[in-house]
Amino acid sequence: MIQNDLTYKLALDSLKKGQALDALEFFYQVAQKFPKAPEPYTFIARILNAQGEHGGALEMAKQAINVFPKFVPAYHEKAKSLKGLSLNEEAGKALEKGLQIAPDDQFLLTNMIMYLEQQKKFDKIEPYFKRLKSIAPEATVTKYAEGLWLARTDRYAEAITVLEAIDNAPSIEGVSSAYLLAEAYDKLKKFDESMAALSKAKQTQKTLPETRLYNSQRYLSLLKHILRYDGTLQPLAQNAESQKISFIVGFPRSGTTLTGQILQSHPSITVTDEVQAMGQLIMSLIAAGKTMPATLYDLTPEEVTAAREIYWLHQKNDPRFEEADLFVDKMPLNYIYMPLIQILFPASKIIFCERHPLDTILSGYMQSFALNDSMACFLDLADAVEMYCLSMDCWEKHKKNLSLPVHQFKYEDLVQDFEGEVRKLLDFLGEDWDDEILRFSEKAKENVRTRTPSHRQITKGIYKTSAFKWKNYSQYLEPYFERINPYVVKLGYDSLL
Repeated sequence: MIQNDLTYKLALDSLKKGQALDALEFFYQVAQKFPKAPEPYTFIARILNAQGEHGGALEMAKQAINVFPKFVPAYHEKAKSLKGLSLNEEAGKALEKGLQIAPDDQFLLTNMIMYLEQQKKFDKIEPYFKRLKSIAPEATVTKYAEGLWLARTDRYAEAITVLEAIDNAPSIEGVSSAYLLAEAYDKLKKFDESMAALSKAKQTQKTLPETRLYNSQRYLSLLKHILRYDGTLQPLAQNAESQKISFIVGFPRSGTTLTGQILQSHPSITVTDEVQAMGQLIMSLIAAGKTMPATLYDLTPEEVTAAREIYWLHQKNDPRFEEADLFVDKMPLNYIYMPLIQILFPASKIIFCERHPLDTILSGYMQSFALNDSMACFLDLADAVEMYCLSMDCWEKHKKNLSLPVHQFKYEDLVQDFEGEVRKLLDFLGEDWDDEILRFSEKAKENVRTRTPSHRQITKGIYKTSAFKWKNYSQYLEPYFERINPYVVKLGYDSLL
């Protein structure tokens, strides 16, 4: 039996310890030894999903279902991978299929409720919630689902009552409940209670095996390595690109999603939603023998051509890819890779979104991001502050030698003078104004493929309540004022000191 196999036990132990690469290797070995067992394929899918490799995860989940069509955990991973690929309708069908096999599965029911919430189909949530509550009325997943339903119908006080009753046992649902509780308290302007719930969420999240796959210090070390590296930007090569391309960058929660959705509403522009094309390209270059950060600066003409092809391959493999006169890559932290962007796309333009540093840091801290090494920095305020400072130092270093045109604007200016700021942006991109832009929030509701935490907010249109929100939490941010103040002043905001 597979449960008695030593390699399988080693795989499970590695996964528990957060040793993802070792666990993957062991599970692949188990799959070879037990090709008719669904467990190894499902665990491989789980790890790949956690790493953002949703295409590979989908294939593994399908293989698990192929060898054992009634293996319910495989439907969890299939739905998760399809959601990660923004194939939301197919993800819903995978959940429905799983529920046909196991109609009382608590996690399938919870995922279905979350799926319907993300699709804004609130009127269809109730039957799934009632079934879940009849099966396990006191379970964490049930209370989370109820709290989610109440919060999304603006019944925050009721949501708080439900969510506060959840125990502190470490689980993904427990962490999600704590984040939701913090959101509900924030909506009711109970800021101390919100921060307490966030602290609980972060501490619990750090104990989960999935979190141990990622290391914030590894990302901070990369930023320091880029800053220390004495590289010289290559002269701009003759552009071999026929596709017009621009890049939206900026620290997470600085308005990149809002900017992307505004531009997406223009009929001549298509905007990606955080496809890891540049990151995947860099991994390919490293696998081919290049090193970081040298590969940001030093590529032969042949390598440039190959790298550009790899980049477009990753973009076009994303199911949301659309042809357009202007293609815009929205990936906030890509500004740390700016030398490579200039080498590959010497005719591109850069849109850099700015926002008060403390607002971006606080907003990021309040989110439940899908984790990687960079997003793991938001598990601690100190790490989030350090990531902001180091990444902005990288941007300033690159900008000194950057030949690409850059348009920088503030989130606060955009929400105060929407049309004026958007017209400036379109002029920079060489695009004419189109009245469809005024409907961007309506179009955002139709764009169920957007998967960032900002999407639910931008469907409400332009609102000003997020500007300078950090002041509500100033006592918690004050220990970092001295570190962050130079960046605040440099952007033109009032000094913190």
